[in-house]
Amino acid sequence: MKATFKHFPGIGQVVNNTHHFLAELELSVSELNKHDWLPFKQIVENSDAIIMLSHVILTKVDRVNPVSFSYKVVKNIIRDAWQFKGVLISDYLTMGAADSHGLCNSSVNALNAGIDLLLISYNYEKIYDAMFCVNRAFENGALRSDMLVLRQKRLAQGLQFYRSHPTSAH
Repeated sequence: MKATFKHFPGIGQVVNNTHHFLAELELSVSELNKHDWLPFKQIVENSDAIIMLSHVILTKVDRVNPVSFSYKVVKNIIRDAWQFKGVLISDYLTMGAADSHGLCNSSVNALNAGIDLLLISYNYEKIYDAMFCVNRAFENGALRSDMLVLRQKRLAQGLQFYRSHPTSAH
């Protein structure tokens, strides 16, 4: 078990419920940096917690893709600008806001953006659909190999941390 900080980019000012609908956040990066992103940046600097990305669209960064599979947000902001080397997980990909983009598209784009773990909840059979899509993308060369290597390193480091810090279950 590992702490998970959610829901990036912060959903306090989001009107629509991403469980059912597309949702947008109309704030600039500078506005988000002043308030909404302060707790996330503190986690990045002071913790090894996982960060969960929501399916909100940051319209001033990427007008098309939710942050959970936006290369512009995940790679350019979280991975590069913030230098976050930890594990990122999507919110569940069968929510309305993500599902409207299609499970295949959401899964492959999330992995290509730099997400490490894809969350699929409530409908376990969708796991097989997502695995099929990701495998097909890998076979077709549509899955970024550089992201696969980085993902493998991040996940292995997370496992190594837990192997070297065992907990006692007396």
